[in-house]
Amino acid sequence: MEDQTPATKVGPTDIKDDMVRREAKKATVWIGIASLFALTVLLAQPIMVIIGGIVLAAMIDGGQRLICRFAPWMPRGLRITVVLISAFAFLIWLVIFAGGQIAAQAAQLPNVIETQLIRLTIWAQGHGITMQDFNLQQIASQV
Repeated sequence: MEDQTPATKVGPTDIKDDMVRREAKKATVWIGIASLFALTVLLAQPIMVIIGGIVLAAMIDGGQRLICRFAPWMPRGLRITVVLISAFAFLIWLVIFAGGQIAAQAAQLPNVIETQLIRLTIWAQGHGITMQDFNLQQIASQV
Protein backbone atom coordinates (compact mmCIF):
# COMPACT_ATOMS: atom_id res chain seq x y z
CA MET A 1 0.00 0.00 0.00
CA GLU A 2 2.99 2.21 0.21
CA ASP A 3 3.30 2.18 -3.56
CA GLN A 4 0.93 4.86 -4.72
CA THR A 5 1.20 5.89 -8.31
CA PRO A 6 0.36 9.47 -9.21
CA ALA A 7 -2.90 10.06 -11.03
CA THR A 8 -2.54 10.31 -14.78
CA LYS A 9 -6.07 11.46 -15.60
CA VAL A 10 -7.63 14.82 -14.93
CA GLY A 11 -10.33 14.72 -12.25
CA PRO A 12 -13.80 16.23 -12.68
CA THR A 13 -12.96 19.23 -10.47
CA ASP A 14 -9.68 20.09 -12.20
CA ILE A 15 -9.77 22.70 -14.92
CA LYS A 16 -6.94 21.56 -17.13
CA ASP A 17 -8.80 21.21 -20.39
CA ASP A 18 -8.94 24.42 -22.47
CA MET A 19 -12.59 23.91 -23.40
CA VAL A 20 -13.62 23.49 -19.75
CA ARG A 21 -11.57 26.54 -18.78
CA ARG A 22 -13.18 28.61 -21.57
CA GLU A 23 -16.69 27.55 -20.53
CA ALA A 24 -15.89 28.35 -16.89
CA LYS A 25 -14.82 31.85 -17.95
CA LYS A 26 -18.06 32.30 -19.91
CA ALA A 27 -20.09 31.15 -16.91
CA THR A 28 -18.21 33.57 -14.67
CA VAL A 29 -18.97 36.44 -17.05
CA TRP A 30 -22.67 35.54 -17.13
CA ILE A 31 -22.80 35.29 -13.35
CA GLY A 32 -21.12 38.70 -13.14
CA ILE A 33 -23.64 40.24 -15.56
CA ALA A 34 -26.57 38.76 -13.63
CA SER A 35 -25.07 40.04 -10.37
CA LEU A 36 -24.63 43.55 -11.79
CA PHE A 37 -28.22 43.54 -13.03
CA ALA A 38 -29.50 42.38 -9.63
CA LEU A 39 -27.37 45.01 -7.89
CA THR A 40 -28.70 47.71 -10.21
CA VAL A 41 -32.29 46.72 -9.47
CA LEU A 42 -31.58 46.56 -5.75
CA LEU A 43 -29.80 49.92 -5.62
CA ALA A 44 -32.04 51.82 -8.07
CA GLN A 45 -33.99 53.67 -5.39
CA PRO A 46 -30.98 54.83 -3.33
CA ILE A 47 -29.19 55.92 -6.51
CA MET A 48 -32.24 57.95 -7.57
CA VAL A 49 -32.37 59.61 -4.14
CA ILE A 50 -28.70 60.56 -4.44
CA ILE A 51 -29.16 61.91 -7.97
CA GLY A 52 -32.27 63.81 -6.86
CA GLY A 53 -30.30 65.39 -4.03
CA ILE A 54 -27.57 66.46 -6.43
CA VAL A 55 -30.13 67.98 -8.80
CA LEU A 56 -31.89 69.79 -5.94
CA ALA A 57 -28.60 71.19 -4.66
CA ALA A 58 -27.67 72.36 -8.17
CA MET A 59 -31.04 74.06 -8.55
CA ILE A 60 -30.72 75.83 -5.19
CA ASP A 61 -27.20 76.99 -6.02
CA GLY A 62 -28.22 78.08 -9.51
CA GLY A 63 -31.19 79.99 -8.12
CA GLN A 64 -29.09 81.86 -5.60
CA ARG A 65 -26.53 82.72 -8.31
CA LEU A 66 -29.34 84.05 -10.49
CA ILE A 67 -30.58 86.24 -7.64
CA CYS A 68 -27.00 87.40 -7.09
CA ARG A 69 -26.96 88.88 -10.61
CA PHE A 70 -29.63 91.45 -9.84
CA ALA A 71 -29.21 91.68 -6.05
CA PRO A 72 -25.48 91.32 -5.30
CA TRP A 73 -25.91 93.19 -2.00
CA MET A 74 -27.91 90.29 -0.48
CA PRO A 75 -25.96 87.77 1.61
CA ARG A 76 -25.75 84.22 0.26
CA GLY A 77 -27.85 82.75 3.08
CA LEU A 78 -30.68 85.17 2.37
CA ARG A 79 -30.57 84.36 -1.36
CA ILE A 80 -30.80 80.63 -0.60
CA THR A 81 -33.71 81.33 1.75
CA VAL A 82 -35.51 83.23 -1.03
CA VAL A 83 -34.95 80.33 -3.43
CA LEU A 84 -36.24 77.76 -0.92
CA ILE A 85 -39.32 79.82 -0.01
CA SER A 86 -40.07 80.33 -3.72
CA ALA A 87 -39.72 76.60 -4.39
CA PHE A 88 -41.96 75.78 -1.42
CA ALA A 89 -44.58 78.30 -2.62
CA PHE A 90 -44.46 76.72 -6.08
CA LEU A 91 -45.04 73.26 -4.61
CA ILE A 92 -48.02 74.52 -2.59
CA TRP A 93 -49.50 76.10 -5.73
CA LEU A 94 -48.87 72.88 -7.66
CA VAL A 95 -50.73 70.77 -5.09
CA ILE A 96 -53.68 73.19 -5.05
CA PHE A 97 -53.83 73.41 -8.85
CA ALA A 98 -53.45 69.65 -9.38
CA GLY A 99 -56.04 68.94 -6.68
CA GLY A 100 -58.54 71.21 -8.39
CA GLN A 101 -57.90 69.62 -11.77
CA ILE A 102 -58.19 66.09 -10.39
CA ALA A 103 -61.41 66.97 -8.55
CA ALA A 104 -62.92 68.48 -11.71
CA GLN A 105 -62.02 65.41 -13.75
CA ALA A 106 -63.35 63.09 -11.04
CA ALA A 107 -66.66 64.98 -11.12
CA GLN A 108 -66.89 64.47 -14.90
CA LEU A 109 -66.01 60.77 -14.73
CA PRO A 110 -69.56 59.38 -14.16
CA ASN A 111 -70.91 61.29 -17.17
CA VAL A 112 -68.04 60.09 -19.35
CA ILE A 113 -68.56 56.48 -18.29
CA GLU A 114 -72.31 56.74 -18.86
CA THR A 115 -71.73 58.14 -22.35
CA GLN A 116 -69.27 55.37 -23.15
CA LEU A 117 -71.69 52.70 -21.91
CA ILE A 118 -74.49 54.14 -24.05
CA ARG A 119 -72.21 54.09 -27.10
CA LEU A 120 -71.16 50.51 -26.27
CA THR A 121 -74.81 49.46 -25.95
CA ILE A 122 -75.73 51.05 -29.28
CA TRP A 123 -72.71 49.43 -30.95
CA ALA A 124 -73.55 46.02 -29.44
CA GLN A 125 -77.19 46.27 -30.56
CA GLY A 126 -76.00 47.21 -34.04
CA HIS A 127 -73.98 43.98 -34.13
CA GLY A 128 -76.87 41.80 -32.96
CA ILE A 129 -76.13 41.62 -29.25
CA THR A 130 -79.20 42.19 -27.12
CA MET A 131 -79.21 42.93 -23.42
CA GLN A 132 -82.14 42.40 -21.11
CA ASP A 133 -82.64 44.17 -17.79
CA PHE A 134 -79.82 46.57 -18.51
CA ASN A 135 -80.02 49.44 -16.01
CA LEU A 136 -77.44 51.96 -17.11
CA GLN A 137 -78.00 54.29 -14.14
CA GLN A 138 -77.31 51.48 -11.68
CA ILE A 139 -74.04 50.57 -13.41
CA ALA A 140 -72.96 54.22 -13.63
CA SER A 141 -73.72 54.80 -9.96
CA GLN A 142 -71.52 51.86 -8.97
CA VAL A 143 -68.58 53.31 -10.84
